[in-house]
Amino acid sequence: MKSADASAEGVGFLELLGEIFVDPKAAFKSVLHRPVQWSLIVVPLSLFLGVSGLDLLLRTGVEFWEIPPQVPQLFEGDVEGYRAFSRYSGLVSVFGGTLLAFGMTSSLVWCAGRVLSRGELLFKDAMLVSAAASLISTLGAISTILLILATGDPSMSFSLKSLLPIGPELGLGSYLLVSLDLFELWYLVTLAMGLACLSRVRFRAGLLVCSLLWILPRLLAF
Repeated sequence: MKSADASAEGVGFLELLGEIFVDPKAAFKSVLHRPVQWSLIVVPLSLFLGVSGLDLLLRTGVEFWEIPPQVPQLFEGDVEGYRAFSRYSGLVSVFGGTLLAFGMTSSLVWCAGRVLSRGELLFKDAMLVSAAASLISTLGAISTILLILATGDPSMSFSLKSLLPIGPELGLGSYLLVSLDLFELWYLVTLAMGLACLSRVRFRAGLLVCSLLWILPRLLAF
């Protein structure tokens, strides 16, 4: 009886954290289509916001940032004031952009889920999928921070463009390939698995939808 009650309540954040990296399908099945647990949305999102802010502060730190030759007249030559303004305005942009991206991803997952399942879906379940998948992005941001600290190069990342010697002239296929980050690929697979569990469809259907959502903005930017 106790195990049945625990199953009905779903899992807590620590259980989700342990499962999302090794068995995401089981993680999504344990949290979706159950009474809402806002901690499973708020905590992963807060972690990603915090790590993203730390990443920005590291990239714009004194040891990793070359002062531009011309400080805007507004700062009257105050280099440190300009540096502080740039960092704090960057934090606002990162936090705002992250929250906007989370809302857009949740909305797209919800809309795609409704189409695939041809039924009613709760928006909070789409938010759960996005929040759980963001744990992969958090791990990627932490790994990038460690990579920057190890190399001393703020431009380092886990994208193929950063890891492989690729020339500046790129065709469409090469452009899409080099813009792919290894952790972003992991994130897309996890998000696709969450969409499949949410819609109760096969994984390849969820992967196709998530791949299109990743490709289309890059085609527009090409």
